[in-house]
Amino acid sequence: MAQLLKRALVDRPVPAILSAIRPSQPFKCVGLSTLGLVNRDACCERVCSARHGVLATRHVLRGVDAVPVTYAVHGGGLVIPVDRVKAKRTTDLQRLANVAADPRCVLLVEFWDEDWTRLWWVRVHGRAEVLAPASLGPTIEALAARYPQYESPGAITKALCLWPERLSGWSAMPQDALMGSRRPEA
Repeated sequence: MAQLLKRALVDRPVPAILSAIRPSQPFKCVGLSTLGLVNRDACCERVCSARHGVLATRHVLRGVDAVPVTYAVHGGGLVIPVDRVKAKRTTDLQRLANVAADPRCVLLVEFWDEDWTRLWWVRVHGRAEVLAPASLGPTIEALAARYPQYESPGAITKALCLWPERLSGWSAMPQDALMGSRRPEA
């Protein structure tokens, strides 16, 4: 069962919405070395197919705040919900205050396996904003299409939109450096 789940995470087809994550200005997609470099197309595919990530925002006093999140690609950005599905004391989450004070943030998406030749990660660097309540309708639809838990009315109360500015990715799999027809942008 665990092997099937791992295969499903890696082999999931890339949604047609992949093109929405590509802004009019090209992303910079860089890697740590030419051997582990993952090109932009591979970065985008992995972000679109992953089921969750870790959002890092900046707290005014204590620095980096990192929290696991769900997200969906919508309207050229990545929408990250604040929901009532999972237990929490309040929906006035610290990440909302952090983004209001400093919109710079990073979403980390990664794959872990005991076979270290399969490891990879992608970082989406950008600026986030808290979405106005009036604009949540299409956002909720995009999230509910990806996560059935969000289909219930009132499941999502607020949302952030991360507007990507730069991608960076790394993979232990050498063939990932060759994915796509173009060399990665520096």
